[in-house]
Amino acid sequence: MVVREAFHAHLRILNAKGSASTTAGQSSETQIAGPEVRRPEISGEYLAGFVDAEGALMIGRSKSRRANKFQYHARVTLSNTNREVLEDIQRTYSGMLFDPIPQKAEWKQPHVLIWTGESAEGFVGCVFPYLRVKRRQASVLLRFSRHLRELRSGAATRAGRIADDFSQLEVLHERMKEINAKGPAAERR
Repeated sequence: MVVREAFHAHLRILNAKGSASTTAGQSSETQIAGPEVRRPEISGEYLAGFVDAEGALMIGRSKSRRANKFQYHARVTLSNTNREVLEDIQRTYSGMLFDPIPQKAEWKQPHVLIWTGESAEGFVGCVFPYLRVKRRQASVLLRFSRHLRELRSGAATRAGRIADDFSQLEVLHERMKEINAKGPAAERR
C-alpha cells in the first residue's frame, strides 16, 4: 500500500502545472530516486519517436538584407515542458536549447531544442531511418539540404543553371509548407 501511495504522489508531482512542481531546483526524478540517477543514452529509434511526436521540420525563408532575394534555411525543433529530456538529447545530438516565455501564465515552462542549416541536416540524417510520422518532411529537408550544398559549391553556376536551381529551393520550401499545413484542407493532400 505504501508503494502505491508513493507512486500516486510521484504522479501528482509530475502532472503539476507550473514551476512549483519541483523543489529546491531538483527534478521530481531526483526527489524520488535520489541524486545518483544515471541518464540513459538516447538512441536514434527513441529520438525518431520523439521527433514524430514533438518535432517540427521546416524550410525557412527570409528576405536578404543585401540583395532583393530570398534566403532559405533548414530548421528542426523539438519542444517539450521537460527540460531534462531535451538536455539529454542535446548532450548526444547537440542543438541550441531555449526557454521561451509561456503563452499563458498558468502553462508550464516550454523548452525548445533547435538545429539549423547543416546541423539540421545531420540531425535528420540520424533519425530518418526510424521516422514514421515525419518521414515526408525529413525527405524534403534532406533533398533541400543536398540541393543547397550543391549551389554553395558552385556546381550550378559552372553548369549555367543558377536561376533554375534557386527556383528549386522555393519549390522545396512550398512543398514543406504543404506537408506541414494543418486543418481539413491539409488532410485531403
